[in-house]
Amino acid sequence: SDKVVQVSGNYGATKFLMERLFTEFEEINPKTKYRVVRLGNVIYSVDSVLEKWKTLIENNEEVIVTEPKATRFFITKEQSVDMIFNCLEKSNDSTPYFENLKSTSMENLLKAMSNKYLPEGNKLLVKKIGLQPNENLHERIVEGGSYSNEIKQYTVKELEKMI
Repeated sequence: SDKVVQVSGNYGATKFLMERLFTEFEEINPKTKYRVVRLGNVIYSVDSVLEKWKTLIENNEEVIVTEPKATRFFITKEQSVDMIFNCLEKSNDSTPYFENLKSTSMENLLKAMSNKYLPEGNKLLVKKIGLQPNENLHERIVEGGSYSNEIKQYTVKELEKMI
């Protein structure tokens, strides 16, 4: 997970520890092959913000967003499966495997969702609450890598097709 790189809370810390445990397991069990894949946010995965936003938008209810300028890595379920298979094919050990991902701002994601799901004639209702404790404005998928706001971004049209 991208949460491993800039650990800012318990969620990222547990993912960080999980990666380290696989390194240890690899040393303890040299005949077993361990692989770790770092994905970004998988679109419409369990508890995804997209599920919550979609329902709220379709019902013309207020959507809560922390920081519209915050950026996150996003990947489709199909892309995540491909990345897992790529990892199995290319990776030699439990060193976290990752690929270059695109990202988007929460603002553009919300705009795409509004374009696709907001009933015609309704106005999008948004409440901005600011970044929450332990939440990063931008993220990294790898130590020393580019932040999610520094890489290629999905366009709103691309997002509309993905969601």
